[in-house]
Amino acid sequence: MATHFESGGVSIRYIDRGDGPAVILVHGFTGNSASWTELQEELAKTHRVIALDCRGHGQSGKPDHYGLAMVTDLIGLLDHLNIECATLVGYSMGAEIVLRTVVAYPDRVDALVVAGSGWSGTLDEANYLGLSQALESSGSFGPMLANAGPEGQVPSAEDIAQVDALLAENDTKALAKVAADMGEIIHLTESDIKGISVPTLAITGALDPERANLERLQGAMTDLSLIIIPGADHMRAFLHADFSHAVVRFVTR
Repeated sequence: MATHFESGGVSIRYIDRGDGPAVILVHGFTGNSASWTELQEELAKTHRVIALDCRGHGQSGKPDHYGLAMVTDLIGLLDHLNIECATLVGYSMGAEIVLRTVVAYPDRVDALVVAGSGWSGTLDEANYLGLSQALESSGSFGPMLANAGPEGQVPSAEDIAQVDALLAENDTKALAKVAADMGEIIHLTESDIKGISVPTLAITGALDPERANLERLQGAMTDLSLIIIPGADHMRAFLHADFSHAVVRFVTR
């Protein structure tokens, strides 16, 4: 069932399916609750599974501030649904949100899946700011791709169009603000990470540039398992059968 709740005056849309222990699915940048449709249906056979549209995405509100408010939205969703504790599953931007959530609200999380991103930092904030500037100035990923590639290598129009397809049905001005405010979320200290005690599954594609941020978690967290999907990059890992199988095994363990 799709519905909305209010979080700090912002309407947040979510889809609620199934019964049992609660699982919250948090999508990546440019995604929405529909990103999880197949996995949500599978998990809903044994669990209550809630997928939300993060603020700035999908059918949720597009306010002026994001950052830590996206963590507050997640806790507000638990409160709204009278859920004391849940398993959090996040991909890419969603992984960064759920990591910050378990650090800030450890009593509300009983297990964690982080995939496509992990223990980020200064370089990642610079990347988000570059993304924000590209979207604000052109409504396209093109300027960011041009700056991110090797010197002298210009992305083709086809490459840019393929990535820009992710912006379809999105408000690029809102996404620019989301990216600009991610610095509030991603700067976690070593003490923060070592303080995470819940069972955690980390998943990355072998070719994902974010792989190192997930491998950093492995050395700092005591109850973490890392799965590397061979041959998969950032986008393909999320769509790979090994990804969904690993999440289902972990959540239903």
